[in-house]
Amino acid sequence: GRSAVGQSLLHGEFVPGGPPRIVPRQVVGVVQGDEALRVSCRHEDLRRARQIVGFALAPLALSLLAPWIVRVLTAPAYYGGARVVPLLVFAGTAFIAFNVMSIGIGRAKQTQFNWVVTGIAAVVNVGLNFALIPPYGMIGAAIATLVAYTVMFVGMTVRAQQVFPVSYQWRRIVLVVGAAAGLTVLGKVLDVPLAGAVLLSAVYPLILLLLGFYLPVELRRLRALVSAA
Repeated sequence: GRSAVGQSLLHGEFVPGGPPRIVPRQVVGVVQGDEALRVSCRHEDLRRARQIVGFALAPLALSLLAPWIVRVLTAPAYYGGARVVPLLVFAGTAFIAFNVMSIGIGRAKQTQFNWVVTGIAAVVNVGLNFALIPPYGMIGAAIATLVAYTVMFVGMTVRAQQVFPVSYQWRRIVLVVGAAAGLTVLGKVLDVPLAGAVLLSAVYPLILLLLGFYLPVELRRLRALVSAA
């Protein structure tokens, strides 16, 4: 039930009684006296950070490296398609986030309003296609897709919080997505070469460090790994 949802989304444990809330496994381990759980959770924050950073690094790298990836995989007639890759990659990210948000609703068996969210997004998508494709072609279609999937994510988030409230780490989510989007825009505006695209992707975790993304426990684990190396 909700315990499984909470664990799968936040790597936490569901606290029985009262409103749904998630507490870190470290706390649960101490309360339960489960030594094995306490030991395993020393690595949990760092693993979660790696997952979040990796989740945003993938669209960043694909967006920046799109011109060269397209040249390797396609014929010259399709090279122009690299222009829409960043928009579609981040649209896919929004779609994945939409599916994550829908998990709690599915577990709670409160899916009767899902069609409203997807229906609104469909109307937005069709309307933007009519408005943007004539002047902008495939770029307009990609923008319509990105906006529609973002609408789906936002709508499902609002609905999910009504049905199954979860305290997500929104500040960190905004940081990872915002930094990835910012570096993508920077790379495209500067029209960086291959080396520049690789460099921007590589410095992404460092940018997150400067933005204060990492928690103190994650920083301690990272320092320990660097020292051990």
